[in-house]
Amino acid sequence: MNTYTVARDGQELGTFEMAKIQEGMRTGNFKPTDWAWKEGMDEWVRLSALVGAPAAGPVVSPTGSGKPVAVEPSPSAVNPYAAPASTTMRNPMVAGAVPYPVLQELRGTQPWVRFISILMWIMSILHLLVVLFYLGIGLFGAGLVANSGSIGTGIGSAALFLVMGGISAMLVIYPTLKLSKYASGIGRLSLSQSYTDLTLALAEQRRFWKFCGILIAIYLLIFLTLFILVFAFGLVIAPGVR
Repeated sequence: MNTYTVARDGQELGTFEMAKIQEGMRTGNFKPTDWAWKEGMDEWVRLSALVGAPAAGPVVSPTGSGKPVAVEPSPSAVNPYAAPASTTMRNPMVAGAVPYPVLQELRGTQPWVRFISILMWIMSILHLLVVLFYLGIGLFGAGLVANSGSIGTGIGSAALFLVMGGISAMLVIYPTLKLSKYASGIGRLSLSQSYTDLTLALAEQRRFWKFCGILIAIYLLIFLTLFILVFAFGLVIAPGVR
């Protein structure tokens, strides 16, 4: 369909067909400096360029006040999905709101992120219960060993269970916490629409993926080490055993 998303000052006004846009330009509901975009376009364009109105110079205010409105040239769009608010150069981290399409995409991910984080919290709780169960067995066994006279062995066994249980719990809880904070950050961003909350939410996401990347790298290193050891055993040790 020949429909366009119209935006003004970084906020979407809605989706309209070309005939509605042309009528809005005549009645003053749309301004020549408003922006338009549809699927397949590389960037947002001014309505003045879309409907063939004059693209430069002063035009009469749509409000009828007689005050001229300067029609600005179209800026180079960094993100074609972001409705541009102004061509004035400014630091987006200091002023302005997060573009509406960006908010919509993040809002669409929030339910899935929240759902996955809830499942991970359930898995974390179950994991902790398993760790506590085996820790209890380990302490009981350590007590039996200690009663037999090997006190050092009993204390060492209990410490080993405690350290291994803590490490395994952190491998599950830390990414769950980061993902949960990311979902909460999207919720705050939806209300404030500020670049500060966007940065904080993305920082939590970065920490989550960084942890996953490091964990995968460790697993691959362990797998590669075991593969080399097995391969070396097959080439060197196994023929000698025969």
